[in-house]
Amino acid sequence: MEVVKEFLRLRREKEHAEAAEMLTEGATLGTVWGYQHGKAKYLKYLADEPRFAHRKYLHDDVITKIDDNTYTRYFGFNRGMSEYPLFKIPQYREIFFLKDDKIRLVSCSRQNLDPGYFSRCFGM
Repeated sequence: MEVVKEFLRLRREKEHAEAAEMLTEGATLGTVWGYQHGKAKYLKYLADEPRFAHRKYLHDDVITKIDDNTYTRYFGFNRGMSEYPLFKIPQYREIFFLKDDKIRLVSCSRQNLDPGYFSRCFGM
C-alpha cells in the first residue's frame, strides 16, 4: 500500500521522473484520460501531467487492499466534458497491481450511475 501512496504523492507533487521509476518496464498506466501502454507512452503522459489544469484525481483517497499486491481506490472526478447532467460527479475506480514492489498495471474505470439517479432527479 505504501508503494501506491508514494506513487500518487510523487504525481501530485509533479515529480514525474520519480513516479515513472515506480512502474515496471512494460507497465500499463490507466488514468481518467485513457490508458498508456508501455514505457514510452507512460513516460510521455507522466511528463505532461504536471501541466494539466485539473488534477484532483491524484488526491489521497482511501486505498483498500483487495489481495496480495492488489489495491484499489475510488474517487470522484469531473473531466469537465459535460458527461453527466445536473452536476453529478462521475466516480472512478483504480486498481493497482504490484510485482516486486513496482506497479505493473493500473486500471481505471468510470463506475456506472446508480439506476435510480435520473428518476430521483426528474421526479419520475
